[in-house]
Order: sequence, then structure tokens, then C-alpha cells
Amino acid sequence: MKNGLSVLLIVTAMVVVSCQPIGPAEDRSNYDDVVQTTVDAYIRFLPRYYGELMFRGISSAPVPTNTPRAPLGQCGYRDSLVTPEIMVVVRPNNDTIYGNCYVDLAQEPVVIKVPQNPENRFWSVQLGDRWTNIAPGIGSRRGSEPGLYGLVGPAWEGDLPEGVREVRGPENITMITFRVGYFSFESVAESEADLNEAAEFLRRFTVVPLSTFAESGAPEQAPPSGDLAVPPFSPRTFTTTLAEGRPFALLNLIAQAVDQPDCPKSEEEEALLSRFKAHIGQAMGELASLDSDQSTAAAMTQGLMLARRLIEERVRSAKPGDNGWVTIHAGVWDERWLDRAAIAEYAIYANRPDSSIYPDGHVDALG
Repeated sequence: MKNGLSVLLIVTAMVVVSCQPIGPAEDRSNYDDVVQTTVDAYIRFLPRYYGELMFRGISSAPVPTNTPRAPLGQCGYRDSLVTPEIMVVVRPNNDTIYGNCYVDLAQEPVVIKVPQNPENRFWSVQLGDRWTNIAPGIGSRRGSEPGLYGLVGPAWEGDLPEGVREVRGPENITMITFRVGYFSFESVAESEADLNEAAEFLRRFTVVPLSTFAESGAPEQAPPSGDLAVPPFSPRTFTTTLAEGRPFALLNLIAQAVDQPDCPKSEEEEALLSRFKAHIGQAMGELASLDSDQSTAAAMTQGLMLARRLIEERVRSAKPGDNGWVTIHAGVWDERWLDRAAIAEYAIYANRPDSSIYPDGHVDALG
């Protein structure tokens, strides 16, 4: 029923768009410009919108929980693999367990303690911003050593304590994600025992403000996170619902996410945001007056549908020679805006290739 409703809404929107009188060539050009601006803005700004949803959803927890969520500056730790009820990330790994933490480096640096790893488990400390850029983090596959790491803001200047290695965060609000691998055995009991050991190891990754570290050092281990029940929330489902039923509410939320004082933007992005906001304002005015020309609203509706289709196609498009696998290298984008939007939609905060790669299959051997 849901898929049928989606098709109905899309077909209805396409009929509305196709019925709009475009008029002379100048009007056609203006219409096409609005469509293109909407496509460009949706693809360019969607990751920031999802990053804001993640930040607000995870850091709004009143206490650390094993979902894992926690207040700003604190960490939540999983003690088991991710279950279907954890929907904040579309496709999380299920060969690792997670810890999560948002910190505000504008206040002061934080010190991350990486424990000794006698069992040689996979581990990574991922550092991400709300654009979904992933900074060069630390981890076993990068050859990082156990010890103390000082995470500092982009503009921070100063000296860290002796023995604390500096790591620079991508933004002042930085998401720290811990991943720890576990070993699966034929015996369920052995697998569960190793998962418990992995959870203990995970909680030895700790984060403390620099001022706290100067007074009392880093804790040996974080306490277990609580079982506080939280309503399941899927940013992607929320976004799809808005796109199909309230498209201009979605476009406005995307613009608001980028139009924040602490959101770093290039001059190109500032100009795109300005045009995008102007078109939204024009479209909302048209929709408020049933007698007015609604070509801007129609063009933005068409642009939204086109952008979402481009993202869907990118997720499913294998490159020649990849034997049907889709592999999008994540975290470092180099102006690959469509790739970044596709990962934000389907696998947000996927790690950098030097830590993890994510081959994805959508077809069988027959295509």
C-alpha cells in the first residue's frame, strides 16, 4: 500500500507539473533554472540536513544509552549488535559494535583514550562532521597505536599535555564513533562470550574534556550505558514521508540546516543557498494564492523528484568491471556531491576507504 501511495503521489505531482503553462522561451528558461537549482541544492545540501537530524537525535538523550545515544560531551556504548529497532542509521555494520559521542570543540579539546588491544581486534575511532566529511581518524587498519589522542577544533592553537597526540576535528561539533570488531564462532555460546568481551573492550575507549584530563587523567573504562527506552526514529523514513506528502516542508528544512551560523559554506554554496531560499519563498507564495501562476512550485516539485531519482540511480549503479558490485568510496568526497548524497541517504557516516569499504549488490548473477 505504501509503495502504491508513493507511485500515486509521484504521478499526481508529474501531472501537476506537466499541466503548468510554461509560456514563452524566457519563461521556459526560468522554469528550467528553478528545476536545476532545486536538483543542485537537494543533492548538495541533503547530507547536512541528515547530519543535523543525527546530531539532534543522538545528543538529545538525557543520559547515555545503549542505542547508542548520549548528551553532548558524553558517550553511549552498545553492548550487543544492532537490532532492527535501531533505525537512525539505514544500514549499520553488524560485525562490529558501536559507541557514539558528539563533542563541542569550541569549548575545549577532548582527550580520547585508546586501550591496549591484546586480542588484536579491529577498532576505529571515526571523526565526522555534519556535512558527513570524515577526518583522518585513528584505527587498527591505519596502524594507530594505543594511547592518548587530543581531539582539537579546526582553529585551535595551543599545547597538549606530554604524551597526548594531536588529532584535528573537521568542525567544532564533531561526532566520534567507536567501532570494535568481534569474532563469530560456530558455537553460539562462544560467539556470545566474545561479544561480551568486545563490549568490555569498547567501553575502554573513553572521552574526557582536556580540563578534566589535566585534573584526574582518563578513566580506565566507561560505565555501561543504560537501557532507556526511546521511540525508534528513522531519518530516512521521515524524509521520504515529507518528500511524498509535504515536499516544501522538506525543502525548507534542508535550507534551514545549511543556513545555520555554525555551518561552514563555500562562496558557491552561499550563492546556491540564496537562490534556493528565494525559490522556496516564491513557491510558498504561489501555493498560498490559488489564483497565481504556480510555475516555481511546479519546477521545484519536479526538481525534488529528479534529485531523489538521481540519488536512487547512483546507489544502484555499478561501474564497468566491478562485476555488478556498487562501491562508493565514502568520507572524502572531492566534489563528488552525488556520491555524498547517496551515502547520506543509504549509509550515512560510512567510513573512509583506508578503514572500511562497502561493496553493495542489487542484482543476482542473471542481472
